[in-house]
Amino acid sequence: MDGFEKVIELIDFYDGPREGVALFGGKPHTFKSRMLDIHGSDDAVDLFDLTPVGSLAPVATVRAEFCRAADCQAEPGEWSSLEVRWSQVGANDA
Repeated sequence: MDGFEKVIELIDFYDGPREGVALFGGKPHTFKSRMLDIHGSDDAVDLFDLTPVGSLAPVATVRAEFCRAADCQAEPGEWSSLEVRWSQVGANDA
């Protein structure tokens, strides 16, 4: 899928992916949801902090669109392989 990158590891899932490792610009980054859509106002957009693997400081705050990988062959009861498309947020969103 155009613009989608591989989710390498999914660590937390609560009403959608919340924490894990995925490619961002072709390089592995940890992602962690701010859970704004769960613990924020009703119209809050979920935002994710991205940190390059091996670094301590987040480098970007982004929105994410997750989908099942087109070539996924998951068996019943197994996690599906995911892909994600990141989009930068404006100053008002973060």
